[in-house]
Amino acid sequence: MAFDKRYLKKHGNQWIVVVKVPERLRKAVGKAHLKHPLHTDSLAVANREKFRVVATLKDELLKAEAEMRRKAKEAPDPLADEAMQWREAVQQSEADPSFYAYEDDEGNLVEDGHGLTLSLVRDRAEEIAVKEGVVRAKDFHDVATGQATPINRLIDKWLAERPMKPRQQVDYRRAVEKFSSWLAAQRLPASIEAVKRTQP
Repeated sequence: MAFDKRYLKKHGNQWIVVVKVPERLRKAVGKAHLKHPLHTDSLAVANREKFRVVATLKDELLKAEAEMRRKAKEAPDPLADEAMQWREAVQQSEADPSFYAYEDDEGNLVEDGHGLTLSLVRDRAEEIAVKEGVVRAKDFHDVATGQATPINRLIDKWLAERPMKPRQQVDYRRAVEKFSSWLAAQRLPASIEAVKRTQP
C-alpha cells in the first residue's frame, strides 16, 4: 500500500491526483485528464488523501456525462410528439365535449367533440399506416388515445421527482434507454402499459 501510485503522479517534488477522462467526454470536459494537487511530497500522505479527491473528480465526470447526454439527447420522434399533441386534444374533448363542437352539413350544432376527435385520430393513423406501416400507426393510435405512454417520455419527470446523485441519474437513464432499445429490438411496444411484471 505504501508504494501504491494509482491515480498519483509526481509534479516537481509534490504529488498530484490524475484521473483519465474517457474519450467520449473529452470534448465536453476540454481535457484528457483531470488533475488536483495534494500539496505533499509524502507518498503515504498522498495515498491517504487521494481517494477523496478521486471521488470528487469522478463526480465531475458523471456530471459532465449527464450534461452531455442532456444536450445531445436524440432528436425527438416527430410522430411521437404529434401523438402526444393528439392525446391532449382527446383528453380536452373528453373533459369538455362542447370544446370541439362543430356544425354538420345541415348547419346543426354537433357537440360530440370527443367522438369527432377520436375519428380524426383514426384518420391520421390510417395515413400513417400507408406511409410508415401498420405497427407505427398502431403505436401512434395507442399513444394518441391514451392507451399507451412511451417510457422515454417520462424519464425526465421521473428523475425530477426523486433527489438523486448525478451518478444515480446517469445509471437510471442508461437503464431506461437500454430497456427501450431492447423492446424495440424485440419488436415490442416501448410503453409503460405494455410492460408487465414477470411472474415467478
